[in-house]
Amino acid sequence: MARIAIWVVVAVVWALPTAWADSRLDALNVLLLHATTGDQAAALADRLETSRIQRLSPTTRLLLNRARRELAASKVRDAQADMDDAIELQPDQGVLWRERALVRATQGDGDAAVADLGGALARDPSDVLSWSALSSVETDRSQPRQAYEAWEHVLQLDPAIPDGAARLRHLHHLMVGDPT
Repeated sequence: MARIAIWVVVAVVWALPTAWADSRLDALNVLLLHATTGDQAAALADRLETSRIQRLSPTTRLLLNRARRELAASKVRDAQADMDDAIELQPDQGVLWRERALVRATQGDGDAAVADLGGALARDPSDVLSWSALSSVETDRSQPRQAYEAWEHVLQLDPAIPDGAARLRHLHHLMVGDPT
């Protein structure tokens, strides 16, 4: 019965007008926090990402989609240029900063990726994908304490994330080293 109730609430939240986008994100984040299964959490995370993308103007969305295609085709410079343009159009959207951080991480520029993820989180501190990306980038930069702390934020926002506890243990091990 509780499972049906959560999906009814999701449907109602999803039906909120776009003008209430911030309220929709807040409500979906609360639901994510209380998700009881990995499947529920994944579905809510998908809806959160869709809500973030819906907040973008059509032009910005076009630039984001093109940058994603370019990145997939290893056209990293073109992807970076498109993300720069997207951020110029809508600098208040954390998702754009996160996506540019992913481009910069692909280029091997961990410092710039961390800076962009800081920009993303300053604009949208409840973005699990930004915290997760920060944890990954910090791991790649051999900064296990920062990676661990970022992953703690992931678990605070999405306690049902698959393998979340195992990743936290792994990052703790990287941070403190082998106890033997």
